[in-house]
Order: sequence, then C-alpha cells, then structure tokens
Amino acid sequence: MITTRIQIESYLAEYVRGKYYDETIGTVRFPSSSDIYVTIYDLMEKRPVNCPADRGNLEFMLPDRREANFAGGKSPEQFNYISVRGTAILE
Repeated sequence: MITTRIQIESYLAEYVRGKYYDETIGTVRFPSSSDIYVTIYDLMEKRPVNCPADRGNLEFMLPDRREANFAGGKSPEQFNYISVRGTAILE
C-alpha cells in the first residue's frame, strides 16, 4: 500500500475522511468503481527529482489497477506523485 498527501481545503479533507476512511488500513481508500479513483489514477506521475516530501492535510492510498487484473498499469511505487495542477483538478 502506497499513500500520498495533498493539500486541499480543510472542509473537503474532512468530508473525504468522513466518507472514505478505511479503519483496516488506517487511511483514506477510494472504491475502485468511483470516478475519483480513476481521476487520481490518471493524475499519478513519477515524482520529480527536486520535489520535496509529501505534505498536506489529506493522506490517501494510491490506486493500483494492477491488482484488478488490468494489463500493465502504473505502479504506485514509481507513480506516486500528484502535482499542484493535479491537486487543483481534484479540488
């Protein structure tokens, strides 16, 4: 399980945690059938070399479509970065 953090409006972070928090893994996990899951998957990028560690008020598990028997797919171990632009899209 690979997680990342993003900085979004406080009320949105609270809403997402209330709706999608998974106690079994201790973080937010979006259902694979949800639109947000697919959107996050599309926004995942390789972390730039000069990028600092993740900081933000919302931590969530990154999608791993390889587990769902999709051919290929982005590995969360390599594609574990959501850019500022990507965060704005999610917000």
